[in-house]
Amino acid sequence: MKKSIALLITCFLTVSLIAKSKASFVLFKETPNKTICIKHPDANKPTFFAEVKTLYFEVYKPDTKADIVNIVDKLSKDPQVQSCNVGKQTGDYYAIQLILKKPADKNWFITNFKALGLKTIKLNNAEVTEVDKL
Repeated sequence: MKKSIALLITCFLTVSLIAKSKASFVLFKETPNKTICIKHPDANKPTFFAEVKTLYFEVYKPDTKADIVNIVDKLSKDPQVQSCNVGKQTGDYYAIQLILKKPADKNWFITNFKALGLKTIKLNNAEVTEVDKL
């Protein structure tokens, strides 16, 4: 009986702490449309975006092929971008090659991805997460 009460109190306190926490948790059971997918051995490193000058990434299930062209056009106009090109389509994945004039910080990528309507990202085999959580 004492163990049951202790367990109940522990569960209550845990739920209370989670409810009071300002952290938000989003779990994606399926990969959402317009998710950025990056497959690179160093993509999970905290310094990856600050070190990369050439980035190959894919957009999973854009609404239309015109969305990919729009993404490339907008990125190409950024002063930090040397070039941006549409790559190969493989099933529901559309490849993009982005070459920067010099490496940019993670915030540059977050800001640009969000402005392009790309709100979720998957790095290698990690779970899909919000771009803001990079």
